[in-house]
Amino acid sequence: LNLVVTRKVTVRKETSIISLTKGAAEVARDSLARTIYTGVFSWLVNRLNHELNVGSADFEVDEATTPFIGILDIFGFEVFEKNSFEQFLINYANEALQGTF
Repeated sequence: LNLVVTRKVTVRKETSIISLTKGAAEVARDSLARTIYTGVFSWLVNRLNHELNVGSADFEVDEATTPFIGILDIFGFEVFEKNSFEQFLINYANEALQGTF
């Protein structure tokens, strides 16, 4: 947990550990959550594609019969006074998809 509440600064071979403000710690926490989510989502998509043999050399791709998983992007996202973690994941996925398309 020190990763999200402290920062390590090295100047001239001297290292200091500085406590983050509440706001900075929240930003660090949110960044860590987004990074973990992105990695897990990418791993899952790659794993599913591997299992479905999509685009492999020994599998002829026929768009009409090739199995796939579609993702529906719902327009916009919800903003609540207090968001749940699930809502955070939904909002992040929507924003990532908007950036892609």
